Amino acid sequence: YGTDSKGWLSSQRSLLAIKETCEKNNAILLVALQPDLHNVSRESEQYKCHKIISSFLQDHQITHLDLIDSYRDNGNEDIKGLWVHPDDVHPNSEGHRIIFEALAPVLDSLLQ
Repeated sequence: YGTDSKGWLSSQRSLLAIKETCEKNNAILLVALQPDLHNVSRESEQYKCHKIISSFLQDHQITHLDLIDSYRDNGNEDIKGLWVHPDDVHPNSEGHRIIFEALAPVLDSLLQ
């Protein structure tokens, strides 16, 4: 999760290249940060990582939505209840409802 890790620096270059391609083609770019559904607390390493990514995106005027707060704030105490299966942490239908409810207003505003 270091700000100077090789992988993160490569990701930054890739994100800026995608932004440039979108701008050249008059395309809308929206980055949605989907958390791993093991731990979405503000004390988690993942939360710190999401803040680093969000800061970079904001600094480079890249529209983004971090879904970690949406999952945490949905009132579901048991994050595992949002898993598609006990062995698969992808979001189930309730998890996808959370994504939709967070994403819909952002998409609406971008498409106006």
